[in-house]
Amino acid sequence: MASHKPLSNRDWIRILVLLFACSTLQAQQPKLKFSAKSEATPAPSPVATPVATPNSLAIAVTQVGSEAIQLNQRLRGLSDQIVSDKSISQIEQNLNDLKTATDDKSRETEKTMQYEAIFIELEQCYQDWQSVNQELKSLSATVTKNLAALDKELQSLKTDEARWAATMEAVEVDPSQSELLELTNKAIADLTAAITLVEERRARIGAVQNSIAKQDAIVISQIEELRKAMAASQRSLLEADNPPLWKVQFGSQGEESFTHLLRRSYAGDFKRVQAFASSRQKGFILVGLITAGAFVFFIYLRRHLRNKPAGTSATKDEEIFKRPVALSLLVGITATMPLLYDAPEVARGLVYLIGVVPVVRLLKPRLTMPQRYLVITSIFSVLVWQFLILLTQFPLWIKRDLLEILALFLVAWLAWLIHRTRSRQSVGVVAKTAVYVASVLLIIALIANFVGYVGLADLLIQGTLVAGYRAIMLYTVVVVGVLLISFFVRAKAAQRSHLLRNRADRLVRGSAYGLSVIVLLAWIHQTLNLFAIRQDLYEAISSGLNYQIKIGSAAFAPKDIVAFLLILFFGWLIASVMRAILGEEVLPRLKLARGLPNAIATITHYVLLVMIFILALAAGGVELSKFTILTGALGVGLGFGLQNVVNNFVSGLILLFERPVRVGDLLEIATVSGEVTKIGVRSSTVHAIDGSDIIVPNANLISQQVINRTLTGTRRRIVLNIPVAYGNDPSQVRDLLREVVTTCPNVLKAPVPIALFQGFGNTTLNFEVRFWAPRPEVIAELTSDVALRIAAALSEARITLPAPPVTILNDPTKVTTVTTDGSENKLPA
Repeated sequence: MASHKPLSNRDWIRILVLLFACSTLQAQQPKLKFSAKSEATPAPSPVATPVATPNSLAIAVTQVGSEAIQLNQRLRGLSDQIVSDKSISQIEQNLNDLKTATDDKSRETEKTMQYEAIFIELEQCYQDWQSVNQELKSLSATVTKNLAALDKELQSLKTDEARWAATMEAVEVDPSQSELLELTNKAIADLTAAITLVEERRARIGAVQNSIAKQDAIVISQIEELRKAMAASQRSLLEADNPPLWKVQFGSQGEESFTHLLRRSYAGDFKRVQAFASSRQKGFILVGLITAGAFVFFIYLRRHLRNKPAGTSATKDEEIFKRPVALSLLVGITATMPLLYDAPEVARGLVYLIGVVPVVRLLKPRLTMPQRYLVITSIFSVLVWQFLILLTQFPLWIKRDLLEILALFLVAWLAWLIHRTRSRQSVGVVAKTAVYVASVLLIIALIANFVGYVGLADLLIQGTLVAGYRAIMLYTVVVVGVLLISFFVRAKAAQRSHLLRNRADRLVRGSAYGLSVIVLLAWIHQTLNLFAIRQDLYEAISSGLNYQIKIGSAAFAPKDIVAFLLILFFGWLIASVMRAILGEEVLPRLKLARGLPNAIATITHYVLLVMIFILALAAGGVELSKFTILTGALGVGLGFGLQNVVNNFVSGLILLFERPVRVGDLLEIATVSGEVTKIGVRSSTVHAIDGSDIIVPNANLISQQVINRTLTGTRRRIVLNIPVAYGNDPSQVRDLLREVVTTCPNVLKAPVPIALFQGFGNTTLNFEVRFWAPRPEVIAELTSDVALRIAAALSEARITLPAPPVTILNDPTKVTTVTTDGSENKLPA
């Protein structure tokens, strides 16, 4: 942009004088109009002088000076506000670098296609072109943004130029406005120079955009060709794509040495990693923060385990938490997995290399020797595959030799391992099955590579090795995850929760099962892609799920049934969790009436189940407007065979609302006696004193006589009958009994325990002790305790107890009973 000469002091004085004159003239105009109206006789109208029609775009005379100042300030910083020459030069340099990379990649891809590369190499080329495409899109977005800014600025400058041009036309009419004319001419000149500058920069940006469009066409064309080549390679896996191995030995190596090939291969791999890390910069920063946070947490956990109270030591499972570096690396690798869906092979290889540390450190102490052999074999083979075979640019015949040697070594090693563990139980069923399957696949790959099916052999070896390594890595994640869940559920702080304290084992088992299922599904998803069958399999499953099945006028698809079942399962799971949280954590803390928390939680559970069932029907394609047919069928079923079920269900609702029986009550119904542990939909569960669980239909609790020992309270009265021999002081015995039962620690103080003299028996003085137990379950123990204390007190006070009657059999027809006073009673036998 051309430089503008700054205004001198003289120019500023002229502008201020002009502004003052204009404002003074404007202030006097109303007075002149008022005086003209006040005259009685109007002055004769002057002869009209022809003037130009004012332009709506023209700037007001009084605003010309201030507008000129603002315009000068704006144009002075325009060069920094719009896209600078430096930014445009950087964009052009990035485009030139991208052109060079595209040309190099085009030649490399052409060479790869010419030599009939295997599927893995085609996939790597495809990922490289995808990376170039991402860079091109990023550059295109930057250019588009700059073009939009330049267009907006250019439009604004042209609008200002039109306003100042209209102002100049208005000022030229009055010859006395020479100062304004000078300001206007200067503003128009500055605007013209600014417009020229913006147009030049826009033209440069436009040329860059056109070049980007050409490069984009090249990139898209290469991506489409590679996609077709990959599809053709997948279709021809069962066709020989190369001569047999014995016919291609010592083929042409070219002028490059092996050292130079390795150096060039790893240099290209370094560029791929650098480009991938740059494209995922934010994601890797987040992974780094997660890993650092995990390291700090595991350091704290290790110190916590070391500071356990004296006499307690970390368990075998807790020993794994004393390896914070390995654990934090495992967390970091797990967090990195979502970023690797389109990563180059070298980036995945580096992740596999880093993953050796947590796998060895965390799994080795928990494995038997044969299992350690399997882990070491998997790690060694996948690293050899990644860094020696896959990522190097050796001639194909050398790669085939390396593949053959690796496959032969692994088959021999696995055969020896199978033979060694055949009669042992040190390797589980899953591990043995995996070894057999891997052996079969490697043997097929060995034969396929030997006879010329290189693509099939390459795919089988890659899928087997990488799938095995990922299985070991994910198994480590499951082991550590389950141990973490178990540790936190059983921690001292977690035991304050009723839910965690009462359901710790169940929560650990459920969490372990859920985590295992999720990890297994993730492994299957990745493994299907390794064997290049994921897309075809998913399409087949999708076609099967969408297949319409017609039965008469009704039509449904399997996906509707699957959706119905999945929503029912997950809905039931959510409803059960909500019931447990409400019934054991939230509601018991609200100081509600006994049994009310369980009633509210159960009713909420039923309501959620009904809503989930309706939602599942809607997801399954059932028209709810036609649900009346199902309701009618249900009514017929109720009339014939579901009376008992409905009766028990309604009885369960009555139990929940009226609460004559609550969870925790002690019941006696017919021959059943015990504590109510559950009130379900159809039946209730009573835990008997002997430890057995008795299932009682809800209708029995409503229709039959039920003794509820804890409906209004938990205390129970105990009565002990105590006879003593004649000759003892009744008052002394009564006071002694009262003192013993009152001082017993487990006897309730209110109501007050009492001792009563009941009267004279034939041979004894009869006394009765009445006291109260706090809970029904302690009645037997408390009765025994009080009886023992009374016996000890009577013995200490030398109060004699009546001797039992002695039966003498002299006469077969008579029974003679000798009482304690020596009298004899003869009764018929």
